[in-house]
Amino acid sequence: MSEKVIDPASLLEQVRPEASARNRRLFEMRLAEEYDAEQAEQRAKDVKVGPVPEAQLVYNTTTHTTGVAIRGAKRVCVLPKGYGGAGCELAAIEGNLFVVIQPDKPALLIDPETGTTRRL
Repeated sequence: MSEKVIDPASLLEQVRPEASARNRRLFEMRLAEEYDAEQAEQRAKDVKVGPVPEAQLVYNTTTHTTGVAIRGAKRVCVLPKGYGGAGCELAAIEGNLFVVIQPDKPALLIDPETGTTRRL
């Protein structure tokens, strides 16, 4: 995490007027990338990885599937094949949503209201 010392908006004012439109556009695109990276960094601060007291991974021995049980939800969200086991983790994000993180697989977004899972 880095502390921003320079205001990116003020950098646009310092571009020389005789600079080509192409170079000006490339510089604006670079500033937009920096802004997007900063926003992603802010979102990453909101994610709580590790033990989530509101949810836990559960295993159904009859169907050999893994799911996510969430306190207060009406049903268990069943995970697709390949999820669960070693390396599988839960993360909580804002808005009462949860993320399942499995190494070498895409992260899944868990919606406890509907009991559905989808790729993040």
